[in-house]
Amino acid sequence: MGGRDQERFDLLRQIATSYLDRAEPHWKQIGLQVLIEADARHPGVFDADLEEARSMAPEAAADTAAAREAAESMGSPPKILVLGGDEHQDRREDDLSGLEPELGIEAEWIETDYVRPDRILEKLGEQLTTHPPDGLLILHWNRNELVRDVRKLCRTHRVSTRFCYFAGTSALEAGLADLVNAVSQRRGEAAGA
Repeated sequence: MGGRDQERFDLLRQIATSYLDRAEPHWKQIGLQVLIEADARHPGVFDADLEEARSMAPEAAADTAAAREAAESMGSPPKILVLGGDEHQDRREDDLSGLEPELGIEAEWIETDYVRPDRILEKLGEQLTTHPPDGLLILHWNRNELVRDVRKLCRTHRVSTRFCYFAGTSALEAGLADLVNAVSQRRGEAAGA
């Protein structure tokens, strides 16, 4: 969208606001991450938006130190799956590999299939049955109907899920940190039951 910067900026603000207006903290974190990534690409343009977003969504969930501490408290590294885009999209398997030691996790990137989403559901169903992960991070490229089916499958197998608006490495890091904290909380609740 060359020459249409203001329209692009307005669209990014609308995307961020759509998440910030939701009640759940992890959705607010997504809105904040959209603005953080936008500000990194266009410094100064989103200053007022970021200030307001930070008042609505403190960056606690993006705290990698807390996530690392949570992962260490579990005794073994939590196993995380990331359901990413297809081969044509901005894939970040290398970024994911770099975040594994930082967050104290074991992670695997799964490429989605837009033509045959049933293949992904079948693959996930098999993995959830035979080698269940502790958590699944769903990137925003996935279609809504697939996201609903994946979340339903994960609820059946009691696997924590989070949705991440993938806007770059810091958004991936924040999404993973939030998911690790959710996994830790679920394990704590299961141990206390």
